[in-house]
Amino acid sequence: MSRNPSILSRPLAAAPFLISPLAAALLVACGGGGGDSAPLAPLACATNCVSGVAASGKAIASATVTLTDAAGTTRSATTGADGSYQIDSTGLIAPFLLKVVAGTGTTFYSVSADANAKTTVNLSQLSDLLVRTWYGVQGIDAATAFGAPAANPAPPAAVLPDLAASVMGMVQLWLDRNNVPAGFNLISTPFTANGSGIDAVLDLTNVTVTSPSAVTLTMTSGTTTQTTSLVLGSGSVTATSTTADSATGTQSSSVTTSAVVVSSALSTALDTMRAGLNAFAATVNTKGAALAAADLQPYVDPNLLDDGKNAAQSIAESVGSLAGSTISFAVLNVDSIDLANGSAELNLQLTQSLGGQSNVETRPFRFKLIGTSWLITGNNRAYRFDAQAEMRNDLGANGGWSQCNGAPGGPGMSINIDVRAPTTLFSGGSVSGGGAVWPNNKDTPTSCVTGTALAAGGTSIDGADTLDNFFMNTGPIAPADLPPVGTPITVSMLPTGGGAAIPATVTLNAWTSDPTAITAPTNSALASITFGAAVPVSWTLPTTYAIQNVRLGAQVFDGDSSLGTTTSCSVDQAPLAKNATSGSIVIPATCNGHPVLQVSLNLNVNGVNGERSSSIFSIK
Repeated sequence: MSRNPSILSRPLAAAPFLISPLAAALLVACGGGGGDSAPLAPLACATNCVSGVAASGKAIASATVTLTDAAGTTRSATTGADGSYQIDSTGLIAPFLLKVVAGTGTTFYSVSADANAKTTVNLSQLSDLLVRTWYGVQGIDAATAFGAPAANPAPPAAVLPDLAASVMGMVQLWLDRNNVPAGFNLISTPFTANGSGIDAVLDLTNVTVTSPSAVTLTMTSGTTTQTTSLVLGSGSVTATSTTADSATGTQSSSVTTSAVVVSSALSTALDTMRAGLNAFAATVNTKGAALAAADLQPYVDPNLLDDGKNAAQSIAESVGSLAGSTISFAVLNVDSIDLANGSAELNLQLTQSLGGQSNVETRPFRFKLIGTSWLITGNNRAYRFDAQAEMRNDLGANGGWSQCNGAPGGPGMSINIDVRAPTTLFSGGSVSGGGAVWPNNKDTPTSCVTGTALAAGGTSIDGADTLDNFFMNTGPIAPADLPPVGTPITVSMLPTGGGAAIPATVTLNAWTSDPTAITAPTNSALASITFGAAVPVSWTLPTTYAIQNVRLGAQVFDGDSSLGTTTSCSVDQAPLAKNATSGSIVIPATCNGHPVLQVSLNLNVNGVNGERSSSIFSIK
């Protein structure tokens, strides 16, 4: 239940060149008419030469790689025993489309990642998925496009990072499991088809194409299987993914939709947003500790409203968070660009470094077109509202929930509501949506209704903002009652001065039954804590989804946490690395001037597609 950073404050080493002695001995000569799979001697690559590896979990050997340039000129070569190939690109026009037909008869496509005549282009199931995604959202068959590239242009280099990020995000769990380094480019990073790293990922990968607009990606290691169904069309790709582990009985599911920039107008808009983000980062990095609000104002919508904060408040919070640090942005994918209404949302990776420490966080950024500039804007909400499906594990003094439907208590999937509203504007509200999963009274959760009043959680001081906290959790939901991914959840907050309730709606993005558990501390007595000193905490991690980050925080109370009269305060920390299994947190002795009488250690493990596993250790 930690607070998110401001809308404004919320990159990667290249993999080494790997090539085996066998690959060096079997390099195919550059040439326009193909080549032998095992030439008598290796030949150096010419000035203009496209080279790479064709692999699908093993090298695709003795196969023909065909290249077609933007004008439709074709050249080919034959792969060596290690899947390597080279094709002379002298006189050809980038970008290049390539294809290889494996021994099974399956065709894999790829595309050059830059406009250079000398470049690396690997061919695999994942490069094939990238190319099919590009053409599929336009309703074009990849084979048709390869035969007529002038009429069906290949994806330009500027949009390839976004396409590649979407594809890599679908298989991030397997990249992590096989230690594929951050920043690996599935098209242009050289690798060896030796069964490790990215080649091990390819060995687990199967892509089934049923039509230009329907593709299924299947990844399996035997005990863990991920199935992702892609629907391509109307300029976007929707990926519905389910991962199940037969050994643990756990499962995770998510739905993501990404826009694909296929028109020049959209590309121009995206380039403008990228330029603005780069200028924003350059300003922060140049100003350093002297960063001031006036430095950030040119990049921000003056009418911004984000979680109850206006532009001035958001900028001030960002200055406090970013001053003295260096930052960079990377666009992971485009959620939407609406040129007609001048709005856009990008999923960004923000890397921040300060004092030798670096933090990487992924979150959506929204933009508004004002004049000719795309400026950072907010979510247009008068209060913060999160509705998060999570696998929750309550431990310590409050361990073991009651089940909403009367089933036995214990860890389980739930929906967690977190509303933080300015105390001067809102006095309470209600939550609805998701079916019969909400307890109508937090002390007797055996009765379920479709809507219920929020229970106030006291007051939290966050910087200069005084906020009312409204928390609610369904308690474990029986599997048969789980609302599906995409279910809307609505909160309606009541203005303090009267008038109609102000609603806000979010959709449930992901489910997971894969738990995390705080393993230390184990003593749930308040006397076991030394206030003002670091409390060491350790935990386990889930295994069925790719982890984005781990957050360790706390909520402290000056009385019984179940009572609305109790005051609470948040202890928030920066997210930890995705593989972190331990950390520490300092618990204050007072909350708003009152002695702390209860503590909840909050551990949230967040997945790249919105999954969350949470463990709450209560101390009192």
